[in-house]
Amino acid sequence: MPTSVRLDREMEARLRAVAESEGVPLSEVLRRAAQHYLSELGGPLRVRLADAVGTVRSGGGRAQRTGESFKRLIRRRS
Repeated sequence: MPTSVRLDREMEARLRAVAESEGVPLSEVLRRAAQHYLSELGGPLRVRLADAVGTVRSGGGRAQRTGESFKRLIRRRS
């Protein structure tokens, strides 16, 4: 999918230098950078928090409703 990105001159020059030194198009360098960034994030929030969500149990009604609300929020955001 074609995408437009604005870069300052220094960043563009550095990225073009990397692309030239590796013998690949600038778009490939940008794809690799985006993939690296996404890998560093660790995946969707729901996946990253899966081991924590629902681990604390209480008999309180308010806490239970809050936990359910939090789960719904995480599902919507990921």
